Amino acid sequence: MPASAAPKKAAKSVAHQWEEAWGYQVATPCQEKTEAAAEEAGCQNVTWDLVTDVRKIRKAMNADPAGAEFYTEAYVIMDRIDTLAGDMSDARLLEMRDMIRAEGVELNRWITSHPSQ
Repeated sequence: MPASAAPKKAAKSVAHQWEEAWGYQVATPCQEKTEAAAEEAGCQNVTWDLVTDVRKIRKAMNADPAGAEFYTEAYVIMDRIDTLAGDMSDARLLEMRDMIRAEGVELNRWITSHPSQ
């Protein structure tokens, strides 16, 4: 008998993927720390994770049947996050962490108020 293929997992919705990513950000606050304290706490890594998660969410949005037009406002916020992240160096991420986080808050508001699924 041939082995049957494992059932394919259903793709997680954009909102669900974001919920998981943002949950980590909420659990790991780095805003309002001095730069030295933020560096010691590894906040550049937390910010890197946020930017990386935003890029993954963008890919999920691109594949979502809701279509790019639905996500236009979210893409604008994501573009601002990418611009703020710049070269993704530790120094840049530490310097811009509060602004990137603020854009993350804005993206969170948008996604939670516009679930496509």
